[in-house]
Amino acid sequence: MERLAELVEGRPKQKSSPQKRKVTFQAFTPANNEQVSGTLAQMKKNATR
Repeated sequence: MERLAELVEGRPKQKSSPQKRKVTFQAFTPANNEQVSGTLAQMKKNATR
């Protein structure tokens, strides 16, 4: 899950805290939601594996 969050952020590996991840998702707006929705679906799938 952390690796996926990292890919979404497009940043080098860092210790990502739940707070930071939350901020990333809040940054998603309806405008770019379509681009992101596929990634989120993939993340959900992997999280529930």
